Amino acid sequence: MIISDKHQFAFIHIPKSAGSTVRHALMSLDERREQYYDRSRAEHPVLGALDHAHIPLAVLAEHFSADLALLREYRAYALLRDPLTRFESSLHEYVRTRTGGLLADLSPVEQRSNIATVLDLLGQHGNAPVTNPALIHFARQSDYIELDGERIVDGLYLLEHVGQMLDDIEERVGEPLPRKDRNRRVEYSSPILASASGAVQRGLRRLLPASVTGPMFGLAKRGLLATGAASTLKSSAPEALPDAEIEAFVREFYARDFVLRNEVKQAGPPTN
Repeated sequence: MIISDKHQFAFIHIPKSAGSTVRHALMSLDERREQYYDRSRAEHPVLGALDHAHIPLAVLAEHFSADLALLREYRAYALLRDPLTRFESSLHEYVRTRTGGLLADLSPVEQRSNIATVLDLLGQHGNAPVTNPALIHFARQSDYIELDGERIVDGLYLLEHVGQMLDDIEERVGEPLPRKDRNRRVEYSSPILASASGAVQRGLRRLLPASVTGPMFGLAKRGLLATGAASTLKSSAPEALPDAEIEAFVREFYARDFVLRNEVKQAGPPTN
């Protein structure tokens, strides 16, 4: 999350919805000094393990109430992604984080085991927001938009309209914003390189703030792509479970997300 008191706006970082790209564009306007992005802040004194970059509104209400009040007062922006493609992307992230490899590289049995584990863990949440850092990319988008039936975030855009959202924020702040895709997934040329890269990144994130690691990792990624040690990962549908079974779970678990996205799609981009 990024909050600018000067320009009275906030950007809510919903996991797996182009948040890294937008964060890069807005980082210079963040007046919370990376409070909600510093990867070294992995613990909360009450909640324990907490991903400070992705905090649902219910958690903000209880533990960061002053900033939640500002979200009600300021113009709050967020991007909504199709729940089906977002779930697929989250599966890739889950496997990459756990193994350093790709979902497509696992055997069918390993794929089935990983996906079945995710479905089981998410099913145990019921209606409660997902806060476990290991599962945060599977959190409902609606938990970052609404709180107890109240729409907190008013500036909602579809993921494919991220450019227009940034245009509107530029108009608000009166200055151009840097724009670049900051979250291209890459496929490494060897499992050893993938594992080593993941270990190094996790270690540095614990030691350094995002303002340092972000440019560092971006430079390293460009170098790997340029030398052929890595290539841009093309999306591939998971084959571990029948598509119908996965889709049925997604449509039930993310039912409110589908409703929100359809509302925004029908209404069109908001007026700034």
